[in-house]
Amino acid sequence: MFSKNQGFYATALHELGHWTGHSSRLNRPILNKFGTPDYAREELRAEISSMMVCGGLGIKHKAQNSAAYVNNWIDVLKKDPKELFRACADAEKIKDYLFGIDKSLGLTAEPPVKKD
Repeated sequence: MFSKNQGFYATALHELGHWTGHSSRLNRPILNKFGTPDYAREELRAEISSMMVCGGLGIKHKAQNSAAYVNNWIDVLKKDPKELFRACADAEKIKDYLFGIDKSLGLTAEPPVKKD
């Protein structure tokens, strides 16, 4: 159960990030065993894309991952620091894919303008 709507949306968007990896969408390897470097890479992409999409929708995103996820990310990034740039590039593709699903909904990648 989520204590706030933002947590629900951040998690749902994280999972949608994984959904885009299917071969019929953005075609990333997504069937990886927990604890492996490939699993950590995919989790990093999904989490970064969730932050990007939340930002684009004006939803606050508070990254709250277990130590196991973070430790796996750290291991991957220590071995190859450039992986962060690849993960961010893939996360951008995920965000663009999700915002492009149905332009008729009026979704944009820009945060809503706040009126004072």
